[in-house]
Amino acid sequence: MTTKSLALGLTSLFLGSIALAGNLNLELRFDSDSGTYNGQAQANGTGTLSSTNASHNTKMYVQTGRLDYKGKFTDDVSFRTRIRFNQDESGTQTRDSLGSFVDYAYITHQMCENVDLTVGKMNTDMAGYEGMTSGADLYIKSQGYIMSAIYASGIRLRGTYGNHEISLLGLDDLKKDSTSTGTPARYDSERLTYGLVYKGSFLQDKALGATFSYYVQSPGSTAGVSVSNGLNGTTTVFGSGSPTQRNTFINVGLKYSLGNWYLQGDYDNDAFLDNSSIGQTDTLNTAILSTGYKFAEKHVGRLIYENSTTNAMGNNVAGSIKDGTLNTQAEGVVYEFQPYGNETFRYHVAYTQTDTNAAGGAYTNQNTRSESHVIAGVKILGDFLK
Repeated sequence: MTTKSLALGLTSLFLGSIALAGNLNLELRFDSDSGTYNGQAQANGTGTLSSTNASHNTKMYVQTGRLDYKGKFTDDVSFRTRIRFNQDESGTQTRDSLGSFVDYAYITHQMCENVDLTVGKMNTDMAGYEGMTSGADLYIKSQGYIMSAIYASGIRLRGTYGNHEISLLGLDDLKKDSTSTGTPARYDSERLTYGLVYKGSFLQDKALGATFSYYVQSPGSTAGVSVSNGLNGTTTVFGSGSPTQRNTFINVGLKYSLGNWYLQGDYDNDAFLDNSSIGQTDTLNTAILSTGYKFAEKHVGRLIYENSTTNAMGNNVAGSIKDGTLNTQAEGVVYEFQPYGNETFRYHVAYTQTDTNAAGGAYTNQNTRSESHVIAGVKILGDFLK
């Protein structure tokens, strides 16, 4: 992010907080992350160890840093803006004229009691409960989450009835095009994305929650979607260069809460028609499960498990791999200590392990690539205007 962009964003938030009543939240998470990689992970999937990649590394960094301002112009018109200050944009521009350091920039009009209209950059609910979780509370990001466009610009019409809501969305092209300032680029959207989202709750005290989303991306001639598999930057490219390509994103999620305990799961099924490979379909299937329990008022324990399978038909996997299958399995154990018994301030420690293996092309007969992380940090979340 440029100094000018950050200063403008902070000034806008400050002036807005003075002029309009609302909430101005600071969310900050600082981590120490110690990573360990086996030989295959160091080799980045090439089968040859790299002298530039050590088997261990440690970094201390701001994992999340953002300001979130919510308020109302009138009883029926509200707004929300959220910017990140831990992201270096280096003058980058994007298709919607917002840097990717802007999570939210939208206005909502309550058209009647049960219907509202939102325009701007918003959360898509594309990754289900995982996508609804604050990034400051994630210790593992599944392949389905990485593939999803968590934030996108567009229009949403939402209807609510009791504990249920249905949204219809029209969004900009989800391809993450960007370029440095001053470099010519084609920002016109070649493909729009349309979505249907359902969220609801059932049982006494809304103990059971459910979410479903279906997105379809209309045909276009843009390039495919690139997704890091989480191991030293190795990338899978889906749906490359097909002018009649139509991509779909499907998520089903469930969450059950009972007192201080919860269990939630998401299943993502993403498909990318790739006519450059004789009409074959590139797919990503992800299942992620997490559970947590709060005990003695100030302590929280969590367990996380992910299993993902990527099937890329054709020459669409980095390393000139054809008919590549990539399997990813990840586990995490988390402990959080909340001195005040809530999310305003906490310490956390986590251990995560990710194993990736692949078959086909250059990956044939290679060993599993593994990486583990020991994470220790602190998080604060507070409202400046209280």
